[in-house]
Amino acid sequence: MSGMGWQAFDLDQIIERQLELGQSYRAYLDEPSMSFGLYALEAGASDPQSPHRRDEVYYVVEGLAILEIDGDEVPVSAGSIAFVRGGVPHRFQAIEADLRTVVLFSNVPSDPAADAWLTYELDTLREAAREDSNVWHRFLGVPTMRFGLYLLPAEVGGDTTLTHTFDELNLVVRGLGIFQIGDQSIEVSPGKVIFVEAGVDHSFHSIQEDLEVLILFEGGA
Repeated sequence: MSGMGWQAFDLDQIIERQLELGQSYRAYLDEPSMSFGLYALEAGASDPQSPHRRDEVYYVVEGLAILEIDGDEVPVSAGSIAFVRGGVPHRFQAIEADLRTVVLFSNVPSDPAADAWLTYELDTLREAAREDSNVWHRFLGVPTMRFGLYLLPAEVGGDTTLTHTFDELNLVVRGLGIFQIGDQSIEVSPGKVIFVEAGVDHSFHSIQEDLEVLILFEGGA
């Protein structure tokens, strides 16, 4: 699903189709600012990946494993988020349950002075939520990308129309509502992914259940 200046994807459909094709990794979006794909590894599988040139973020949708990053070992499961700087060795190990991971790459050149890696847990990030106001909780800020959790309580009902000067990718992780892009209304629920180009008006409204959206902004935003 797409329109002028935006593209939308359903994560459940992506996972189902990719497993049918037997692909471990597939990119679904590749723009000058960023790319988005899915990495799928079965329980007991070996992860053959080698370091990437670009900075990336993993968001674990489901599964249980160890993410080895530059010699350190980090347990990951549904809701785990990891930033890995370009060139830093990393791979998934000890995969105990089928792993389905959203992969977000920045297409802005990596900065060797940035942190080598950082990890977060969605449940901890949710603690910033308020019942009476929307909250933008930016937890990652490096030269190549800005990443945060947007928390919109149903009581507030939505936000105002926004127009950014940078590209963004929205990944809904909880709740129900409507994403408005120009005159197009898109129903959103967990697993909806929406890429919005710079300069395109958009907003959330008609929120039926508290909405949580992970948002990646291109570098310098």
